[in-house]
Amino acid sequence: MSNASSSLAINLLPISRRMRNARSAAMSRWLSVVVLLAVGSYIPAGAMALGSEDDLTVIESRIQRSQEALLRIRSERPSLEAELLQLRNRAVILDAVESGIDWLPLLGAMSEAAHPARFDQIELNLNQSQGRIDIRMVGLVETQSDARALVLRLEQIEPLSGLKMTGTKVAMEREVYRFDIAATVKPDGVR
Repeated sequence: MSNASSSLAINLLPISRRMRNARSAAMSRWLSVVVLLAVGSYIPAGAMALGSEDDLTVIESRIQRSQEALLRIRSERPSLEAELLQLRNRAVILDAVESGIDWLPLLGAMSEAAHPARFDQIELNLNQSQGRIDIRMVGLVETQSDARALVLRLEQIEPLSGLKMTGTKVAMEREVYRFDIAATVKPDGVR
């Protein structure tokens, strides 16, 4: 996530469930840390309240276990904070992908326009600096003219823009062409 040119595969459906699960997991981790801290801070006080009839070594061992638990929690904190930051970054990306675009009709229109071509891969990459989503489509067609016709059909689909054929090559033993098409989507609300 630190590299702006890195690729992130995004499962587009259902985003609400993935976001709810990610938030729930992060909250349960933080809640565990808070509960352990609370318990760890009250154990010494509880040990002192037990009274003088308890052996001092029992109280000291409880304090020692509490301090060890607190150290363990503190050592896990950086990794939990890093995971929380990663989840927040992913939430920003997912919000940007979701905002302003109804993906089901768009992908359906792309599929209809592709006939008789076959998509092998469709990649979405968020370009936050330019406020757009770059789409890369890779697949197979029977002729180079089919690939050019595919680009022309895809140009008719809103909100796709800036379509360009980035390459075709003969694939397999018979004449089948592998195409690579790039496009851009400018959704509303992308920062």
